[in-house]
Amino acid sequence: MRRILFALILLLLVTLPVAAQTSSCENVLPPRLEVGQRGVVTVETGFFLNLRAEPGLNGATVIKLADGEFFDVVAGPQCTDGLNWWQVKQFALEGWIAESAGQDYLVEPFAGDVLPTLAPLPPVSGDLPAVLLADNPATLDTDFIHWDWDQFLTDINSWYNPPDPLPVTLPDTYQGTDLPVGPFDLNDVRFVEDANLNDAQRALLAQNGFVVVPGGQAQFEHAYQMEESWNPSSGHGYWVTTDALLHALHVSFDNLLQFIETQDLHVRLSDVLKASYAAAVEQWEAVKNTDLEPAAQAAVTYYAVALGLLDPTAYDEAVSTTVRADADALISAALDGQGRLDVPFLPQYQEDFSQYKPRGHYTTGPDQEQYFRAMMWLGRITFLAKDDAQLQASLFALRALYRSSRYNDWQIVSDTLTFLVGPTDNLGPVEYLPLAQSIFGRELPAEKLGDAALLSDFRAQIQALPGPRINNVVRPIGTEVSELDDATRGFRLFGQRFTFDGYAMQRLIYPYVGVAGRERALPSGLDVAAVLGSDIAYQLLDARGDTSYEHYTENLLDLRSEVSAMNPPDWLQNAYGGWLWALQPLWARNPAQYPPLMSTEAWLLRDLQAGLGSWTELKHDTLLY
Repeated sequence: MRRILFALILLLLVTLPVAAQTSSCENVLPPRLEVGQRGVVTVETGFFLNLRAEPGLNGATVIKLADGEFFDVVAGPQCTDGLNWWQVKQFALEGWIAESAGQDYLVEPFAGDVLPTLAPLPPVSGDLPAVLLADNPATLDTDFIHWDWDQFLTDINSWYNPPDPLPVTLPDTYQGTDLPVGPFDLNDVRFVEDANLNDAQRALLAQNGFVVVPGGQAQFEHAYQMEESWNPSSGHGYWVTTDALLHALHVSFDNLLQFIETQDLHVRLSDVLKASYAAAVEQWEAVKNTDLEPAAQAAVTYYAVALGLLDPTAYDEAVSTTVRADADALISAALDGQGRLDVPFLPQYQEDFSQYKPRGHYTTGPDQEQYFRAMMWLGRITFLAKDDAQLQASLFALRALYRSSRYNDWQIVSDTLTFLVGPTDNLGPVEYLPLAQSIFGRELPAEKLGDAALLSDFRAQIQALPGPRINNVVRPIGTEVSELDDATRGFRLFGQRFTFDGYAMQRLIYPYVGVAGRERALPSGLDVAAVLGSDIAYQLLDARGDTSYEHYTENLLDLRSEVSAMNPPDWLQNAYGGWLWALQPLWARNPAQYPPLMSTEAWLLRDLQAGLGSWTELKHDTLLY
């Protein structure tokens, strides 16, 4: 416990209270490091040790060192803030680290003859069929394209109509130069000394043919911006891996999404909300003092909150004091991220307002924060079909949008998000409007929205539609599959988007996996990799016990079958799916088509990590939807 508490202090850069500070090191553990020696970090997994610019808890952090990272001791020890500090070097980085905290050492001397080895993975239990990679579409007559530059330059159409995606099919067996198979003799390798590797890293290089070392850069792209990275005089080769290309995909997609959101979607959404709010107020005025008033008023509050979150100036100008009495509290809850609270205009409905804290690229300015909160409201608040009052309120919200003259702008926003992220997974205007018009009449006359028989007919039609495939509503542990539909089926103006990885993770947790009392409550990124074809991801899941949950492997095999049945047009329906498709070759492939180096367990783990890193960037970019 002492180690955890102190590691947190180091991590969070919290200055100790005056009463806790001391300049004496009489009561700390005796030093074990020595100048000129190599050391290793031994903090608990999940915590980090700060390498600081100066000795002491107030020193600026140079980099955070994780458990198992090595360093060379340059000078020390020096007593500061009641701790022994050593000056150390890790590659090009230098700084100071504390050796111990309380009765626990945070670092220890490293015996150079000890070689870190990969923990052996258990064999896959049972049958685990491989995922079939989708064939590339055949364009330009042949599947495998050999570039003929002379022909390319003479055919001007090739410049303007390149194949998309470029069809590339690997030969059945690796056709490259014969490369040595590990372990490798580093005496036969040039430039090894230039890499400044320590003994452990050299051993891993000899064992696996590659080694991954800390880059010491705050951002991925900084390594490519350094002048020495492009100095041809060294004669070194540069190995460009998929990590760089996938990171470029993230940067391009995230910047494109931000540009579209700020330059177009924000403006259109503001127009939709202002017009829909005005239409909602008009219909509320028309049904005051009737049984329809509560439902109409609910639609007014719904649009008022969204407008207040997106455009506070327009809210101040348009929303009356009467409406603000209900809307202001909900807006404040969203701005403060207050947690689970009742939504008064929806009976027995709670919303988790902690989800409204901007994150990702939505923290870069007030416009982005406002767009985030408004779209979160419009994408999460559900008028549940099972409840009469909520169903009727959804019809008034729909009617306000339809009569606002801004339905086309709503459609453009929705279609844009469908192309970038995926189709909506919730029922919304596209599903509700034609059904409502067929039952209540084309113009949705307000008086008919109160007809009990028509309302019952409308609910029956809604219940017959496909429900959400991904549950994004927090439900109590023990909720069964049959209960999920009632808790999620209903109207959302901009529903959450369907993504295949989200669907796969949903199918690999309770209530689909596990039983009451032993539920698998949370998914893992390893689930996504395993579904898309990574056997080593499945082995890792098996090793930690995830596959022992009832129905886990059964559901995983079903999901793999779905993946194998998907073709390129299925993946490329939207940018999100295309990104998932781009990750698949990292996780599902025929070893015969690759050099031996790229078929080892170490390399497969490297590819697993590269894919999961890119997948994390994908989730970061699209977390709002």
